[in-house]
Amino acid sequence: MIENVADLVAESARRRPGHVALVDGDRRTTYAGLDSAIDAFASGLSAAGVQPGDRVAMLLGNRTEFVVAYFGTLRRGAVAVPLNPASSVEEVRHAVAETSPRLLFSDVPLHGGEWLPEDIPVRVLVAGSRQWADMVAEGRRNPQPVPAGDPASLAVVLFTAGSTGRPKGAMLTHRALVDNVTQLLALEQPAAMTEDDVVLGVLPLFHVYALNSVLALTLAAGATLVLEPRFFPRQTLERVRETGVTVIGGAPPMYIAWSAEPDLRRMLQSVRLLTSGSAPLPSAVFEQFKTTASLPIWEGYGLT
Repeated sequence: MIENVADLVAESARRRPGHVALVDGDRRTTYAGLDSAIDAFASGLSAAGVQPGDRVAMLLGNRTEFVVAYFGTLRRGAVAVPLNPASSVEEVRHAVAETSPRLLFSDVPLHGGEWLPEDIPVRVLVAGSRQWADMVAEGRRNPQPVPAGDPASLAVVLFTAGSTGRPKGAMLTHRALVDNVTQLLALEQPAAMTEDDVVLGVLPLFHVYALNSVLALTLAAGATLVLEPRFFPRQTLERVRETGVTVIGGAPPMYIAWSAEPDLRRMLQSVRLLTSGSAPLPSAVFEQFKTTASLPIWEGYGLT
């Protein structure tokens, strides 16, 4: 029984250690390498004083470091708080005030005290910095036992869009996230994910759609995730073609932008499945893709 979301990666590493889990630019990470990096990160968090139940915030984009930090936090038994890396100062302050994280991992330095509430002590580490590397190195030197898992324990706090007020922190358990992945893996005709798939990871990972229905689902299946930091219509299409992407988790703005491309069928010839979420997909776009790309778009609905 899967008790911790990070166990999904461990299980795939046991089954397919040499298979590529992540493609991040020119970087390739196998399942064995990813699982080892997650272990080291989890132990590094322990050395840094992070205890099970502590909050760890992540102001990170779509990169390998996000994946390692996210699953490393969960493996430590701590609670991950993914944040939009494009957040304003006010949005970061609100999230920190609501969750009181012990650590905050960021893509860039957060200059000045205005980013963080004065009454909440939080250590900020920049991804790829010397301090980040030292923490991971300490984790490799002194591996710590993995805390006992509890499927009912809190795994993630994700902030809502705030369309009816200030963003609210939705509290998601390990069981809820794993059950969602299990249900998706059970889908057939077409299968939502197989171990042979290559998946486009361009949707922002701080959002629940990309976090669980793309990232966690891909790694649970033992498939390969191609991480892309941002969506650019032509550039992303070319990336799909050159990496042989077979599954695309997208949103309406992506498909609307791609509708203007003249050679969709050729650029998407490796793709077997298109999904859409986050907002309603215009019926005209659905019909266009079915005609010009010979692919239907499967629409999903969910909540943070």
